Amino acid sequence: TPRVVLQHGFQSNSNEFRQQMLAYSMRSLGFDVLLNNFRDHCYSDNSSTHIYEWGHAYPYDLLGAWDAARTDPTGEFGGPLPAAQVGLMGLSLGAMTTLSAFGMEGEIPAAWADSAPFVAGTVFAHGARITMLDMGIPAALADRAIPQVWAGVEATALEQGVDLNQHTPANMLPLGPSTERPVYVVGNRMDNIVPYTEMGRVLEVLRAYPDKYDVKGVFDNDGDCKG
Repeated sequence: TPRVVLQHGFQSNSNEFRQQMLAYSMRSLGFDVLLNNFRDHCYSDNSSTHIYEWGHAYPYDLLGAWDAARTDPTGEFGGPLPAAQVGLMGLSLGAMTTLSAFGMEGEIPAAWADSAPFVAGTVFAHGARITMLDMGIPAALADRAIPQVWAGVEATALEQGVDLNQHTPANMLPLGPSTERPVYVVGNRMDNIVPYTEMGRVLEVLRAYPDKYDVKGVFDNDGDCKG
């Protein structure tokens, strides 16, 4: 039975409904599924820094989960599988991490990225601008303040030894092997968390390396779920 490691997004965990629904769907299709938690989330151990690490350590968390799903050291899945039968699937920050890990580990056979940020700063700026406008802060002032605030966030993280931009799709995907591995990308024009333009930036990098990545499909959605 092939296996998939499913990675949650920002401020989420393996018990949230989106991950549970997708895991159920994949199980219904015949896949074994490992729902992974980033460090400091849900069942995972706490880190020494205890901050959101984005492109710093999270790709290694996911790669560790992928390696566990592949080698099955505790026998939960019934034994090890060839790397070619263990893929990745991620949502939001988990999709960004999936793409970074996909570039870092050439043995991962395929990846599915749903609403992936290209860089952390874009998502921060998008959410911060919405919040500040809702507070009545003029757009011109918000646009001037947000880059300075984000620079402070990056600097504070670096003081803890965390580089939020160390492993991003932009700098990790070009490192992948020239094996035309399949990848599927999902985005939503009405996404109010991850700007829709981020999907275009992801696709630009993937399509710049046709010898490395085979974009099997793009689900360009323009709507919301009514239940």
